Amino acid sequence: MNRLNRSVSVAAICFAAICFAANSAVAGDPVSRCRTPDPIACLITAASDPDFDVQSPLASSWIDSVRRRGTAGLDELLDRLSPEQREIATIKQVIDRVAAQKDASTSRLYWHTSLDDAKAVSKATGKPILSLRLLGRLDEERSCANSRFFRTTLYPVTTVSKRLRSHYVLHWQSVREVPLVTIDMGQGRTLVQPIIGNSVHLMLDSNGVAIDAMPGLVTAERFVQWLQETDDLWRRLQSLDSGLHHSLIARHHGDRAAKRRSESRLAIAADQAVHDVNPFDRGWVELAQHEVSGGKLVVKVEQPIAEVAMVTTVGKSAVETPLLRAVMQSESMIARDTVFNLYVLQTRIDDWFADADALMTESQLTPRIYANVFLMPLDDPWLGLSRDEAFVAIGRDGKATSTKMESPLGRLPQSSDSH
Repeated sequence: MNRLNRSVSVAAICFAAICFAANSAVAGDPVSRCRTPDPIACLITAASDPDFDVQSPLASSWIDSVRRRGTAGLDELLDRLSPEQREIATIKQVIDRVAAQKDASTSRLYWHTSLDDAKAVSKATGKPILSLRLLGRLDEERSCANSRFFRTTLYPVTTVSKRLRSHYVLHWQSVREVPLVTIDMGQGRTLVQPIIGNSVHLMLDSNGVAIDAMPGLVTAERFVQWLQETDDLWRRLQSLDSGLHHSLIARHHGDRAAKRRSESRLAIAADQAVHDVNPFDRGWVELAQHEVSGGKLVVKVEQPIAEVAMVTTVGKSAVETPLLRAVMQSESMIARDTVFNLYVLQTRIDDWFADADALMTESQLTPRIYANVFLMPLDDPWLGLSRDEAFVAIGRDGKATSTKMESPLGRLPQSSDSH
């Protein structure tokens, strides 16, 4: 009898321990506590808890459920959040996961990560596809430099965001991992940052045929202007038989290339390679200043009045000078990038469209842009950063290989042209 009592006691103790552990897990896990079938309500409630894990299986299933609703799901999530909730770090993670874009709470953009899905939506809605090709991932902080500026300074602009949301099916695809440089500062401190990387926005039809391209970073005004031009081209294409699309696209790009060359001597010549263009020509600074003075940017490249005024207000200057200098450097850099990208890089792509014997697909155009416009071939493991003619006085030129590298695009064709 005593043995039976002891067995019952042990069983009771074990059962109590299991129940306590289960109740503690539910009490401590904000995901497990949700009892509503509404995934958005569960996400908002759970993500407001500092113990929330966005990677947990249940949270991921809620996010997938909202994401399957596309832009409508993202909009409902954002609309049900208060301004205070949008500032919670874990809720920002949820928004980014639903949108498939880092910093999506400000841009409100929903991105497809499958081109096939984007094509299907394009066919169903009649909208063209805006496909971003980048190094790294748009939903991660350490993507290439261009895409980080897109997330923080381009997509949040109201005119850009509204137009992208209403006129396009958005898609992004990583073409390579982004190269990271690690600097050992000693005493346990390291600095890790992306070292290089370019992105290109491709305008595609529902079959993946390339209509236009915007390489690199440009001002929001120039980007919207480009979107308006491609909208007009898209509407004209929809009114024509598909057999006439090639000639219209070729004429559109030929006219734009001719216009750019008439506007500036710095525009790339038809027989000139991108690597032969001098990026240090003083004319680029002057052209950037002209871009600024034309009202394209708020802060001018020249010394602003605010900086002059701060010389006489020392206390105010101590606080505002670093910020103003950072803004000036950022916007003057964007202005210089804008004119170079338009008059050299995009004009070179215009030449390809104008001279093409047939329509180009995105899979044909992307590797060609990276090889001959960005000068970083995707089939080169070192992305053009290690050249045989460069002597660095380090064994193996400083190169080390631990794993086999492959492009997410698979085996990429090399472009046969040098321009």
